[in-house]
Amino acid sequence: MKHGDQHRPTMELADYWLLEKDLIHKLFKVIVPRYSGFQTSYTQFYALPSVYPGRTMRMGLLELKGNPWPPVLPHVRDLSGTLVNVLLREAKKDYHNEKKNKEIENIQETKISSSDAKNNVDSDSKLTPESKDLS
Repeated sequence: MKHGDQHRPTMELADYWLLEKDLIHKLFKVIVPRYSGFQTSYTQFYALPSVYPGRTMRMGLLELKGNPWPPVLPHVRDLSGTLVNVLLREAKKDYHNEKKNKEIENIQETKISSSDAKNNVDSDSKLTPESKDLS
């Protein structure tokens, strides 16, 4: 399309592919100027799911970027700031913090109980054989 409608091979190609001949004029006067500033691809391809069982032919949809119609994939709204999502996120944080604090407390309790048991063993080993007989 870089040669325009004055280039004979380009016109022959457009004439071959466009079945409706009035679209050739629209191609060069409307569509080409719209995409002349694009540095990336002009299209997006979406693969469509197979509808019929046993059908081996894959189908897809080709969308021109910047078209005046609604996009194929709708714009996804960001709902992370809604009241429900904020409350759920904070409740999740509280739950995980409480769970982490309980784990820390359990670890500290096991350390204390193991150190107490160690101290009892040490105090038993410090007893002389005569004091063991007394008990």
